[in-house]
Amino acid sequence: VEVKLKGDSEINVSVGTDYHELGVLLYDNKVLVDNPSYKVISDIDTNVLGKYEIKYIVKYLGRKYEVKRIVNVIDDIKPVINANVDKIVVDYCTKNYKTELEYTAIDNYDKDLTKDVIKEETEDKIILKVSDSSNNIGVLELPIEYTNKPQTTFKLNGNKVVYVSYL
Repeated sequence: VEVKLKGDSEINVSVGTDYHELGVLLYDNKVLVDNPSYKVISDIDTNVLGKYEIKYIVKYLGRKYEVKRIVNVIDDIKPVINANVDKIVVDYCTKNYKTELEYTAIDNYDKDLTKDVIKEETEDKIILKVSDSSNNIGVLELPIEYTNKPQTTFKLNGNKVVYVSYL
């Protein structure tokens, strides 16, 4: 008599999802036994990260057989960063923001990570990054758009002498 697990002996399940029992197969003299009777002993909590063991106890022809499966509940989902805008508008002359940036960072397991967001600014974009406790990294890039560059020449009407100082 041989008892085998349906599926792999070690599997990963995403935190917060349902775990669906795969069961076992029972062979008697290499012939598959239909619907063998077995008991499952498990303490899996898919809302808590960790390594869990499932025991399958099969009773067949007065004998007991036991096989085990390891289920790893893991956090494999990146945090999501949401912003109130899809681009940042900056005044060309003053380099001041004309757009106020507000954002939130939410993770499926760690929940609110907004306070952990790292803001990085380059010449053409703002990059928001956050990492959860399982080292999944969420990234949001927002392009920077500058207002129009002022013209370098202009025309004055009239014939008075006008002095323009350059600061």
